[in-house]
Amino acid sequence: MKKVKVGIIGLGRSGNNIHAAALLKMTEKFQIVAVADKQFADRAAELKKKTGCATYTDVNDLINDKNVEYVVNATPSFLHKELTIKALEAGKFVTVEKPIAGNVKDADEMIAAAKKLGKNFSVFQNYRWEAEVGKLKNIMDSGKIGEVYMIRKHSGMYQRRDDWQAMKKFGGGTTNNTLVHAIDQSLFMTGFDVKRTASLAMKLVTSGDAEDFCKILIVGNKISIDLEITAASAYSFPRWVIFGKYGTIMSEDAGNDIAIKIKYLDPSKLRTLTRAEDIKPASDGTYPKDVIEWKEETIPPFANDWGKVSHVLYHEAAYEWMVNNGPVPVKPEETRMILDIIERSKKENGF
Repeated sequence: MKKVKVGIIGLGRSGNNIHAAALLKMTEKFQIVAVADKQFADRAAELKKKTGCATYTDVNDLINDKNVEYVVNATPSFLHKELTIKALEAGKFVTVEKPIAGNVKDADEMIAAAKKLGKNFSVFQNYRWEAEVGKLKNIMDSGKIGEVYMIRKHSGMYQRRDDWQAMKKFGGGTTNNTLVHAIDQSLFMTGFDVKRTASLAMKLVTSGDAEDFCKILIVGNKISIDLEITAASAYSFPRWVIFGKYGTIMSEDAGNDIAIKIKYLDPSKLRTLTRAEDIKPASDGTYPKDVIEWKEETIPPFANDWGKVSHVLYHEAAYEWMVNNGPVPVKPEETRMILDIIERSKKENGF
């Protein structure tokens, strides 16, 4: 089996704890041959001890390393464009962290550069591979709840961040660092149908100047998607609520697990409705009503792995792309659409 030789740029939380950790579980398919970081010499040394990889403080040395086939760009958002284009120009396969770039203009330049070079790259929207999303999408696609017309997603905790993701100048903010996952997941489940958006964002409890609360409403052709994330919530709420014409799906936290339940009806068993021809009220003075035989199902609770499995599944898909000519795991054009939604929200709300 071919081993893809990987170079990781950036050994922060994403580069070290997510990408390196996942790739070290996949040694039959990947070999970390180089890492580059100016700040975390200790992490670079640890990876060298584990893998024998080269360690660089200058990212250009990694990009120009002929031993590297696949570059993982795990740098802050404002560095995504420059380093991704350089890696593409050096002939590498590239995965860049989400969001695709610091702004839509940069994303467009990245996509244009890839097309000019006759190459492509992928964006690390790994949460598409989460078990929860797969189960929800399977239920939606089964038709059990009928045509889906509304989706709600809530993410909330009480968390006062004081790292770079609380600062605007570094591309911080909860919208593009966390809510980006929910935007991607919801559009992935519904076919990237976007007609217009509206949003509200605020800074509440973090130390920086970036937002830590955001609500985004996405309106598609026949669907409403209501997404919210907050760093100032004392209570927890359902994770996902998906409304169909004939039923509803709800996903909730269950300790360290996730539980999904479904309530739906068989439309063939509903009474035939007549159309009112006058304003005469019902003879008994009540509202019209149906006797509905509701069906309820639950999916046994499953582990919330906090992305650990989806990290691996993403790189499995990347391996298929690079070695077996499979599809690009996450198309840049899709994540450009997501970034456009985020950028408009930030502009609307002064962030």
